[in-house]
Amino acid sequence: MAAAVGASQSLCVSTLQHQQQHIAFLRSDATQLQQKVMAEVSKFEEHTLLLRDFLLNFVDEFADAQQLPHGEYKYRNLLQEIADQRRDDLPVHLEDAASFFSSGSESGNKGKGGSLGVYDGLLVNTPRYLELLFKAADMLLSQTDLFPPAETAESRELGVEAVLDGALNPSTDLNEETVIATKKNDPWRRIRARDMAARGVPAHLRHSFRIALVPPTREACRTFRSVGASSMGQFSFFSAEVVRVEPPKPKLVVAAYECETCHDKVFQPIEDAAFMPLTNCPQCRLSGRKESALHFHSKLSLFLPSQTIKVQEPPSQVPEADVPRALTCHLIGHAFVNRLQPGMQVTLGGVLLPVRQFGFAALRAGLIQQKVFDVCHMVLEKQRTVDDRREEAEVSAKLERLRSLPGVYELLARSVSPGVYGMEDVKKALLLQLIGGARKVKGDGGLIRGDIHVLLMGDPGLAKSQLMKQVCAIAPRGIYTTGKGSSSSGLTAAVLKDPQTHETTLEGGALVLADKGICCIDEFDKMDEFDRSAIYEVMEQQSVSIAKAGHCSCLPARTAVLAAANPKDGRYDVRKSMMANMNLPAALLSRFDLQFLLLDRPDPEQDAKMASHILGFFRSTGPSQQAGQPESGRTRASTSKGWRGSSRRQQQQQQQPEFVDKKVLRAFIERAKEIEPVLSESLIPQISEWYSSTRFDEQQEERLSGVLPSYTTPRALLGLLRLSQALARLRQSWVVETPDFEEALRLFESSKASVRVAEEAAKKKRKDTVSHVFEILRRTRSRMIEEKGARWDGYVSISDLEAQATAVGVSPQQLLQALEQYEELLIVAFDSERTKVAFLEEARGGESEQEMQEDNA
Repeated sequence: MAAAVGASQSLCVSTLQHQQQHIAFLRSDATQLQQKVMAEVSKFEEHTLLLRDFLLNFVDEFADAQQLPHGEYKYRNLLQEIADQRRDDLPVHLEDAASFFSSGSESGNKGKGGSLGVYDGLLVNTPRYLELLFKAADMLLSQTDLFPPAETAESRELGVEAVLDGALNPSTDLNEETVIATKKNDPWRRIRARDMAARGVPAHLRHSFRIALVPPTREACRTFRSVGASSMGQFSFFSAEVVRVEPPKPKLVVAAYECETCHDKVFQPIEDAAFMPLTNCPQCRLSGRKESALHFHSKLSLFLPSQTIKVQEPPSQVPEADVPRALTCHLIGHAFVNRLQPGMQVTLGGVLLPVRQFGFAALRAGLIQQKVFDVCHMVLEKQRTVDDRREEAEVSAKLERLRSLPGVYELLARSVSPGVYGMEDVKKALLLQLIGGARKVKGDGGLIRGDIHVLLMGDPGLAKSQLMKQVCAIAPRGIYTTGKGSSSSGLTAAVLKDPQTHETTLEGGALVLADKGICCIDEFDKMDEFDRSAIYEVMEQQSVSIAKAGHCSCLPARTAVLAAANPKDGRYDVRKSMMANMNLPAALLSRFDLQFLLLDRPDPEQDAKMASHILGFFRSTGPSQQAGQPESGRTRASTSKGWRGSSRRQQQQQQQPEFVDKKVLRAFIERAKEIEPVLSESLIPQISEWYSSTRFDEQQEERLSGVLPSYTTPRALLGLLRLSQALARLRQSWVVETPDFEEALRLFESSKASVRVAEEAAKKKRKDTVSHVFEILRRTRSRMIEEKGARWDGYVSISDLEAQATAVGVSPQQLLQALEQYEELLIVAFDSERTKVAFLEEARGGESEQEMQEDNA
């Protein structure tokens, strides 16, 4: 027993010793950790000074020193614009930071004791170093002798305190310039910045401008799926497609309060999505006075515009047999908000952060965290031509060379879709649709649209979808959708409920989002009639009227519609009419300015050329094409090795490009849209004469042939004028001339001729029926003359003709229609009861003999 007690005591002593040793180890480890943390914190202060030196001393070699206030110092000029309130962002190029710190001190490059350098900190610990950048910029902006704020004479006369105290006389004559100057200088901004700095509010919260980290141009974007858990807190940039944009809302960054007793101001920094407002004054509590309530001060509080968007993985990065992933992004600041629309291609740079939950949501969250991408850099893909001054100058030079080339019209048309063989008129029509006509507003407020609508119809497999994809890629704003996968709400507008505020908002559909752009609708014939009816108003009135969930509004939809439709039976049947083949109503077809019918007909010569064109894509390519260079840089001489000719001809071909790059083509279209051409005085009578004569000829054709042609309606006349204006814009001319109208008329007739294939087949069938009836009537006449001779009165019974017509496949209705046409042409005549018919001469002869017999009697 004593032995057991001694053993237990020795065990307790050993356990106590182990615990004391473990506690001592933890204390020593905590001391070492605390020392390491303090060393890293001291590095932050050192790196802040290095970042201040970077903003102060970085030199831009390409800057125009004579035109800038601080010469060649790049970031001094940017900070001066911020001090003058002429910009809301401070773009910091990572290439500049890399070159500055690599040539600077050792601590700025790699640091000491294994700590991160400044450039590495910007990439790896981005949120913390963004705060250091704000602190460095705040140090420089506080030096008013280096960055003096620009004040207008009006604001100095009025005085900041007078504006704050409301001492201005309401009858004071304030012109518009004075009001703009007062708003620009924002006297509350200075009071807010002064009080926040005095009370220790962090610099990244009290300033209204945002810092944008611009990624290196030589570094490729990351893939969308690589931005995941390993990217938390690091700088990342990737390409994506915007799928949803919520309306902008004000975000409270710093809440200001005022004590009702001591009138002291209290500021509460807010960095999370939720906060607890302050209720008691801390100054009164510290001074021993009675606690007093705080009142929220909206003027001194800092609000910044905020917006939430949802981006999706680009289709080119989606793996096979997988669905695209999505990511929620937050935009804060005037430099980023209200710049994106759904359907845009964008490159985003920023930091991936976890979403902090509050209340019961935090209890239900568990270990899985939601993520959000905090955006601090944004570049629109189709606006890259204006992002860089050197690239803009290069594009302008290419445009000047393009205008001097002969055959610009054909060159630009070939560049719409170089991979599609032939279809020259269709490509020209799509080019004119991209340019568009001039929008007119009548004196009574009516609108005449300038957008051109095009319909592509025909057999499957003729590259209609590929043409639409290329048009969407060229257009500054283009949205592609399919008819079967689109509803009326998806095309016009839908009512959505905010999950946080439970408010209902309108979200525009494809036609609204393509405002001032092009909306491409594939499989147009597969749409339901109810969904298709939503397009009627858009195509003519350029607007969408909505009356849903208490929202009654009219949304703008100034878009050009490019639709593609296949025959309902799979192949186009030339024996049927166009509306019977396409299953589209006439009211919808009349809204399209151009309608092209594409048929897959065997043609040995054209088939051989198309096969050679398709096989050319599978030939062995050079290193430049394997590297991914665009097809637009090639020339005719480089794409045709077997061409023969003189050296001068080869030099001319090398100087003449075969295609134009998409950036240059997009810039050409944007400049052409700035022109508002008008009709010349000599062209107006010519168009009027064409319109009246064409309608008269179509009326005569219908009367003689019995086939209803496609009438030239007033809508067709307006469509022809829009095509003429687009051609004038293409020539960079402010006046529509006769050649423009003639080319527009040729395209118009070309589209009608392609659709007229079915009508010609119907006419041919009609002509054969009439010929059968005439042949039956002639044979019956000859038989009656042989049988009755002089006793025959010249009339043939219609019932006898019906029996013979049925035997050859002619119905009684067709027989009667053919006889009525011959009657209008004064070839045959009916009797008084319309049961017999005879040739006109024989019918008159029989009537004259009958009258003579009656007279003799």
